[in-house]
Amino acid sequence: MSSTSPFKPSNVVASMAQMAHDASPLGQHVASVASSFYERGYCVLPQVLAPHHVAAMLADVRDDLATQSNAESGCGARIALGDALTWPRGRARRVAECAPVGEASYWDALREHAPLRAALDAIMGAEAWHLPLNAGDAEGRVVGPRHWYAPVVFPEHPPIESERSPVEPGAPAGAAACPGPRRALFASCQDEQLLNGPCTNAAAHARWQPVSRRRFCNKGWHLDIGPGFPGDGARDLRTHDAAQDQGAVLLLLLTDWAPGGGGTAMIPYSQHWVARELAATAAAGEPPLSHEQLNTHFVTRLRHATETQGRVVLACSCDEEPAHQHARLEGGSARLEVSADGDLAGHARLPNDIDGNAPIVVEQVIGCAGDLVVMHPLLLHSGTTNMRDAPRVMVNGMARVLPEAFNAGGAGNYVARRSHEALERMLELHGARR
Repeated sequence: MSSTSPFKPSNVVASMAQMAHDASPLGQHVASVASSFYERGYCVLPQVLAPHHVAAMLADVRDDLATQSNAESGCGARIALGDALTWPRGRARRVAECAPVGEASYWDALREHAPLRAALDAIMGAEAWHLPLNAGDAEGRVVGPRHWYAPVVFPEHPPIESERSPVEPGAPAGAAACPGPRRALFASCQDEQLLNGPCTNAAAHARWQPVSRRRFCNKGWHLDIGPGFPGDGARDLRTHDAAQDQGAVLLLLLTDWAPGGGGTAMIPYSQHWVARELAATAAAGEPPLSHEQLNTHFVTRLRHATETQGRVVLACSCDEEPAHQHARLEGGSARLEVSADGDLAGHARLPNDIDGNAPIVVEQVIGCAGDLVVMHPLLLHSGTTNMRDAPRVMVNGMARVLPEAFNAGGAGNYVARRSHEALERMLELHGARR
């Protein structure tokens, strides 16, 4: 490690100890965020970006999609967020992407947001992380690794062609009474529509499903990969590389995410499944699994749990509108509990585990434009069907562990170690130690 590096291994422990004894609202809030990150796998920070910055970033995403200047997968034609006639429909994929250049002032505002910086310090250690942005050329095109991208999820049932009035992305709409937990469906989106018919905003909270880019329900579960890291690269907690320096995945909401409106689906505690698999592979002296192998392993297990066992259950989060759902430190969604005989009840049992026969609970992120989701890099998650009538927009990036911090035995290994310790505490608490 360079002698000029700002990182000191003691910074990690010191920052956590300081948070634990900080009685201020920010200190207690950040300590709760770090605890939720390591135990449940994700949390939500409210209003990380001010409304005028959100509007500016959303306008840039809108322009990129319309001009295709930085458009990526899913953008076969120009798309206007305010014109439903241009949105994908029929059998077309519902996700379009662009990659914004990291030069606007809103990126500085994001990097300088004090609660976010405090949360990332608590998670990875003070001065042990950085937040890289997309580089651009003289013409405003992204060059080099794509550190941030903007996936836009369009409605499964876009407005009919006669409706030509502009549509504001993410406009919240009312919801009917909560239907309670329900089983995940393993079927194509076309079959889901044949089974349940067209969907309205009022029923969206009871119709969404995790989905793949090819629009097959519950086939889209995955782990995020570091920019520039190959799919056949080894996932190994013991060495530092482009995948291992993932500190925290960041999802910045640019529109309101109402229930059933395309918000990301999370499996709480699933980062422990992945860490357990990596640790078992290392303990057995076997070669590290590649990213693709690790993904395939859990996708296969989740398919079996959904299609054959019927264990994957979708929690309902429709009891409040987005404006009332800021910073749910429990993850931003309603949860479930599984009784001894496998029935569904009120709150999730800890941990939510793929082993055994109990239901696996899935939560959908809901929130307001400007909120930011901080997600564990090993958490299994998925896109969802947008059953409302407006696009869902976000930017997706990553806070990365500095190489010198990882090599010093600090933040990189610290993330893995704290995740393992959190699982051990939960297993002891609930008498489920293996």
